[in-house]
Amino acid sequence: MGFVFLIILLTVSSACDSNIEIGFDEHKMTAVSVLEENVDGKYSLLYSADNWNLILNLLEEAKTEIDGAQKKIRVDFLLIDYIKQINNVPKRLNNETVTQIKEDALNLIYTDSSYSIKDFKIFCYGTFNGHIVIMIYNQSVGFNYSPNYDILGIRYLSKEEYILIWKKGEFHRLSPVYKQGLLTRPDLEEIADIHKKEYLSINFYWEYMF
Repeated sequence: MGFVFLIILLTVSSACDSNIEIGFDEHKMTAVSVLEENVDGKYSLLYSADNWNLILNLLEEAKTEIDGAQKKIRVDFLLIDYIKQINNVPKRLNNETVTQIKEDALNLIYTDSSYSIKDFKIFCYGTFNGHIVIMIYNQSVGFNYSPNYDILGIRYLSKEEYILIWKKGEFHRLSPVYKQGLLTRPDLEEIADIHKKEYLSINFYWEYMF
């Protein structure tokens, strides 16, 4: 959220008295730093290759526009506009990552040789502390519906084993990862909220289903 405060600072600084306003070059540098911080805070694996390249291209385009700006208010406008554009780029796991997750699921979770990666659908819940949170749907097995199952008092709509942390070829359950300090309670609440909203739509369209 730090970049939000910097945007406010930049906007306010444009209206400051000339005796206290920061230098124009420094103003541009700060704007570029905010943009870079915003992009650095994202995780490339959550985007298709094309969409991640779009983000990087938007960042470079913004830098060029800011460099050529003649007024601080123009810099502020560009900063806000490009952050909005970057944040609106749709998230999606790239095909290589989806395939890798499915292969790992086949090798580590569903070891029955009768399954193939075609049996799996992957729901991406987002990235938390560098870990991708997913729900795996094995179309051959289906879901074990358990509406009263909860973690730390946060209710989920299916058993925890279907909501997993994946990173570098390993799967982890939520509770152990939380106990290790890699997930916070707000993280779990956000995951639960996504799960609650999307679980009942599993047989319909979902933006992050692969």
